[in-house]
Amino acid sequence: MAALSLGSCLLAVMAAAQPPTLVQDSGDLDGFLSPEETPPETEGVLVDLADSLSDADVADLERTLGVDLRPNSEFEDEDRLYLVDDADAARVRALLGDPRLETVEPNFIYQATAFPNDPLYKSQWHMHLIGMDDAWGRSKGKGAVVAVIDTGVSDGHGRFPRVPDLEAVEFVKGYDFIHDTEQPDDDHGHGTHVAGTVAQRTHNEFGVTGVAPEARIMALKVLSKQGFGSAGDIAEAIRWAADHGANVINMSLGGGGYSQVMAKAVKYAHDKGVVVVCAAGNSGRGKVEYPAAYPGALAVSAIGPDGKRAWYSSYGKETFIAAPGGDTRVDLNKDGIADGVLQDTIAPGDPTRHGFFPFQGTSMATPHVAGAAALLVARGVTDPDKVAEILAKSAKPQDDRNQYGNGVLNAAAATRALDGADHTRLGVALALLGLLVTAARRRQRFQGVTVGGLGVAAAVFTATGLYPLHWLDHDGTALQLLATPPAAWEPLLFGPAWGPTALGASALIPVVAALFLLGVKRARGVLVGLCVGTAAFLLSEAVMGHANIRFIPGHGVLDATWLALQGLLALGLGRLLLRR
Repeated sequence: MAALSLGSCLLAVMAAAQPPTLVQDSGDLDGFLSPEETPPETEGVLVDLADSLSDADVADLERTLGVDLRPNSEFEDEDRLYLVDDADAARVRALLGDPRLETVEPNFIYQATAFPNDPLYKSQWHMHLIGMDDAWGRSKGKGAVVAVIDTGVSDGHGRFPRVPDLEAVEFVKGYDFIHDTEQPDDDHGHGTHVAGTVAQRTHNEFGVTGVAPEARIMALKVLSKQGFGSAGDIAEAIRWAADHGANVINMSLGGGGYSQVMAKAVKYAHDKGVVVVCAAGNSGRGKVEYPAAYPGALAVSAIGPDGKRAWYSSYGKETFIAAPGGDTRVDLNKDGIADGVLQDTIAPGDPTRHGFFPFQGTSMATPHVAGAAALLVARGVTDPDKVAEILAKSAKPQDDRNQYGNGVLNAAAATRALDGADHTRLGVALALLGLLVTAARRRQRFQGVTVGGLGVAAAVFTATGLYPLHWLDHDGTALQLLATPPAAWEPLLFGPAWGPTALGASALIPVVAALFLLGVKRARGVLVGLCVGTAAFLLSEAVMGHANIRFIPGHGVLDATWLALQGLLALGLGRLLLRR
């Protein structure tokens, strides 16, 4: 069987031609392994004068000290807050103790908490290009499982340590198909770099960022130390990932010819509800390589830092989307670092050490898309076709579909689309509640039942959850549950591989609640709210098609039918509760 190589990255060729550029993190890493804290940024010195001072007093101070006191704002007459340059700070501090001077301190720079404090993030042009600053405020991929089918990723339990910027990332069980062992150590560096783009820890005051920093990594080693692997091993890994709970598969590899075995494996994973993302290839020609060209795979071409298709990127009619792959020949942002995709990975030739290396290739573009898919999965979009639809519709359009597919990946717009889904469910819940109550009043079928504020609150919560909590930077299952409609709790309670199931995505909650509370007259309004909210969630999901329902064959029409029937059942129960 023909071997497949890392054609999507050409690392073997790159390594032979020149060693990859190492980019040190800020501070001394002591052999790449011991980061120091980054000092806070400042912008001059802040001088707070006594509020009682007059303009003449301030002018006299300036003459005495020989400094320029620049007003911090137009309100200096009220708060007497001024700025001076660092060079003048010592002269001003000499007046400490003088009643005219209240405080002298560094003018520290602060930032929004969603904006990462990773020192090398400023050099990750690729994250800025796809809108990650905005996307992280909506999803960080919490709990989504991304299978990295590659050269492996060392999780620290085998022969080699984890790289530091993956230290806090959760790994699920993986496998080494090259050596038939359960420890998929990376002895090459490619797989770790790819996994880093997906999920390297973000906002940890170290190194770089990943697209979905709270996603979980499933490392599946199918490529050797030299970067080669067989179609048989890759096909087995695809099936293994689908059978062991992967939500997304990333394959930054390509080459070889058409393999029916691998094509069947890709279809198998897609039919089981897995998003399969593959590199288009690095030939620079108008032909997408396998496995990216197989039906069911999302083929990713690469763009450079200028936003145009990279010179090496393959392309063709199968191209689904374009994403940043880098160009190590240039430094367009003038930061002193080649404009490849910058991630923390193992040092070439020594898997016990690490460094920050800018790589280029469609291999590097692919995990940006896989990470974006994980962001959507974490927000409940588990149908692979719906994930693809959202990524396609939110992409930045380009003129040439062969080169860019649906356009350039836009993670910010993709996650923003889910806010519309929450608003839709909220609107449907309130509309259904209004219709039921109005109909009951007209037919005079009330029997002292008042929906009231609690009933409305129950309808809103079961339809949308407290979804603004998604925008907060939080950890913990309790807050996640509050942010999520109860009918979608299963993946949070049992993991993304578990749900949603046909049992959870149903009218079960209001039915059980009605059985226990039907005799409590004061609870009737809350029960009506539970029914209507659940109906709104299920009916909306049936139309939007976000979920791949476990235990329902395939995905798409049958899932939508199940959700619609369960939504109508919940609505019918709510209607009965308002009758005599």
